[in-house]
Amino acid sequence: MKKIQYFLTVALLLTVFAAIMSCKPTPKVAGDFNDQLMREQKAVVLKYDELLETFDTYVAAKMDAALIALSSQIESSKDNVNSIITIDGGDALKDEVLN
Repeated sequence: MKKIQYFLTVALLLTVFAAIMSCKPTPKVAGDFNDQLMREQKAVVLKYDELLETFDTYVAAKMDAALIALSSQIESSKDNVNSIITIDGGDALKDEVLN
């Protein structure tokens, strides 16, 4: 009787452990989520850097064009980040990228 009880306890613990582990995102899913967010953030930073470079020449037309490109990229990146499916625990990172 003790052997059956021991076996059932171990089986139950393994089942609970497997269920808990299956609820978390896999490292690949978490990495893909992070990569998508960082890709959008990098696109905005590149446009911002282009805007800063136009300050050196101080040509109004180039500055205006760079500002418009940055604004457009920000809106596009916001839409793309909002469309990314959030993984468990990823809300804070997603909100941080949006801010």
